[in-house]
Amino acid sequence: MKIRWEQSRTIRKGAVLALVLCLAACAAHHRTLKTQERAQAQASLARAAATETAKPAAAAVGGDLLKQIQGHWVGENDSTQWEITVTGQTVSAKTSDGDFYKGTLTINDRVSPAEMDLKFSEASDSSLVGQVILGIVKVEGGKITFCVARPDDAVRPKSFDRAEGLVIVGEKK
Repeated sequence: MKIRWEQSRTIRKGAVLALVLCLAACAAHHRTLKTQERAQAQASLARAAATETAKPAAAAVGGDLLKQIQGHWVGENDSTQWEITVTGQTVSAKTSDGDFYKGTLTINDRVSPAEMDLKFSEASDSSLVGQVILGIVKVEGGKITFCVARPDDAVRPKSFDRAEGLVIVGEKK
């Protein structure tokens, strides 16, 4: 079968039109992918910014405050009595309820309130071992006040308020 020049021309126009439409569809798909990548990158940045508040205290050991909190403290929250001992960067605590905790304490006293991170190496609740609990601490007039976030909370308390976390107030013994 012979194709006439006119038919060949129509076929070529159709092929060119199909190619142009295909290229346009590819370009649109590429723009969609780029938009999705941008949206994913923006979401990732937003997640990173949101977790910024959950970052551990600065790695530098809090100088003056860490020195002030060394020793044995007795405190309470609600009806629970606490005995807390700080030796260097090691902290151990036990409660009147029979719970115990031991771990490493890191303090950043360059911010107010001073930030602290507690990383438990031992605990009566084994699910806490290895976790970093975020908190804040202050010493005023011979009294110490801790406010620590709940173990599943990735946001550090901003004030010494029970709504922010577990608040323990004590004095040195």
